[in-house]
Amino acid sequence: MFSSLPKIVYKYRDWTECNHRKIVSHRQLYIASPKDFNDPFDCRITHNFGLLNSDKKIKEYVRVLGDRNRENLATQGQRPEDYADEIFNSIKDNKEEEQKNWDIHTFKMQDDHYGIVSLSAIWDSILMWGHYARNHTGFCVGFNEERLQNSRLFGKGGMVKYRNEFPKVNPIEDYTPQAGFRQTHTKALDWDYEKEYRLFKLFTTKPTKPEDRIVELDKSFYSEIVIGLKFPDDQVDTIMEIAKDIGVPLYRTKQIPFKFKLTRERVA
Repeated sequence: MFSSLPKIVYKYRDWTECNHRKIVSHRQLYIASPKDFNDPFDCRITHNFGLLNSDKKIKEYVRVLGDRNRENLATQGQRPEDYADEIFNSIKDNKEEEQKNWDIHTFKMQDDHYGIVSLSAIWDSILMWGHYARNHTGFCVGFNEERLQNSRLFGKGGMVKYRNEFPKVNPIEDYTPQAGFRQTHTKALDWDYEKEYRLFKLFTTKPTKPEDRIVELDKSFYSEIVIGLKFPDDQVDTIMEIAKDIGVPLYRTKQIPFKFKLTRERVA
């Protein structure tokens, strides 16, 4: 559907939630940890040790791992040969336990250091308005994708790819930027309706506190604001003033008669 990146990417929000309103009232964007996602598979695409199904492949993996940890081994005074033997025997004798330990370590690292901003390429998803904007009573903020991408506030950004099959991540070959992008930007096909665009940020501080995950944006990042079908009438003036202050148009969604589709009209 999207052969190139969308010009505007959207965040659906609940107007009744104070922290959600801050995305426009305080121009704050929150960079979430994977542990807070509603999809238990998200950012949980891990090395598949089942692919190390021969001594030759295990040895190659151990060699790659040794090369990556050479400096740490030297600091710890551990001989590379001893390290290689230990890892080889551990994988060969108890692959399931090695897989479990790897996953625990990796997922904890991701929860502490990964940051994801989940956005959408579309503003008119009936499901998204229902799920993330409090049953169409909330609002949707449109951001300039190019401005976000070039801001240096985040790392890699792009569209999520949806698949039926769980990706097979070969432990030997998984140390490339492309592999890392696949792990953070791949989700089950069930989520395809979201048309998700996401930004990734790697936090180097530990532990990462909630306040570390807040990014303040200037007005140039914003493109538009859209309010839902059932956005409360007594709050329209308030969000209209916010849109005016930011300098972006405000739209209100409307139902297209006799169709399961949304349109919108400009109100300010």
